[in-house]
Amino acid sequence: MAAIITSKFRFHNAEQFKESFSEAAATNYYLFIGRPSEFATGTTGGTDSAPPTPVDNRRSEAYDWDDMLAAKKIDSTGVTHAVPRRDLDVSGATTYDMYRPNYSSANAATSGATTLFDSTFYFITSAYRVYKVLDNGGVAWDAAEPTSTASSPFSVAVTGGSYTLKYMLTLSTTNVQNFLTPDFLPVSITPESGNALVDGRLDIVKVTTAGVGLSDAATWDNNADRTVTNVPVRGDGSGALCTVTIGGSGGSAGGQVTTVAVTANGSGYTHANIIAADIIEQQDIQQSDALTFSTSPVLEVIIGPDGGHGSNPAKELGGFFCLMDVKLQQTEAYDFSVVNDFRQLGIIRNP
Repeated sequence: MAAIITSKFRFHNAEQFKESFSEAAATNYYLFIGRPSEFATGTTGGTDSAPPTPVDNRRSEAYDWDDMLAAKKIDSTGVTHAVPRRDLDVSGATTYDMYRPNYSSANAATSGATTLFDSTFYFITSAYRVYKVLDNGGVAWDAAEPTSTASSPFSVAVTGGSYTLKYMLTLSTTNVQNFLTPDFLPVSITPESGNALVDGRLDIVKVTTAGVGLSDAATWDNNADRTVTNVPVRGDGSGALCTVTIGGSGGSAGGQVTTVAVTANGSGYTHANIIAADIIEQQDIQQSDALTFSTSPVLEVIIGPDGGHGSNPAKELGGFFCLMDVKLQQTEAYDFSVVNDFRQLGIIRNP
């Protein structure tokens, strides 16, 4: 029987680990250093220039305890959720994935990723601002770094299209100094003040199938593109409306849906869809022109995370990892020897 460990369970494990540092019956974790003698001596094998690969077994653990020199406790401020670091590439060589919660092997991201959290749907700038890509326009990023810290999504023009971004957070100086690494960046479970969007708000609709053969009493003869406004979004939320653009006969997309723009975001949606009948009904009301599709368009409404974009950066960006920060300073009040070398370090729990 097939089985998976879900992303929610992975995040739960990281969350429980982080909470264990500060809960009422807190777990004690220590950074230890050890192995004053060269690896060439003793029974562990390896050399100082080619240390042995750590192994996970009882015998190796016993040697580690024997070789310990000192340990320092890691306090609750020394641990944080983390996500893989993805620096913004402004060269035009990278097309970032967009936020899409239904990636799979049958519906892969632009990068080829088959899950959301393996995809490249967020990035960090040189100013340590983190942004989520709500829509990539199907093109590479070649614009300057974004600087906006507004809570609402915003558009950035790039060659051949545009990106829609959601500002997530800015790393503090403390986080940069204590936690940021070449491979991971720290993220919090709490949003920046006023930055979270409304739960179940809709922002992006993608055209999956453009539809075929939109016609009126005779044929689709509207030379210019036609926009149909106030098209309702169906689902379990309320208040969302969109504008649908239908290509004119003077272009290559005559009678087909080309774009869909959300004009009223609504709230409370966990599933949503837009149907051809509603597009046709609004077109008839606004243009007094009865239309039909010979093949209906298929439109994908992108549903945001629980709580809304920006409500829990760690959970939204895949914070299944934790970073720890602890510094060894000189003799640590004469508890540490500064005479010996050390060749091992690790973390022990409740020694």
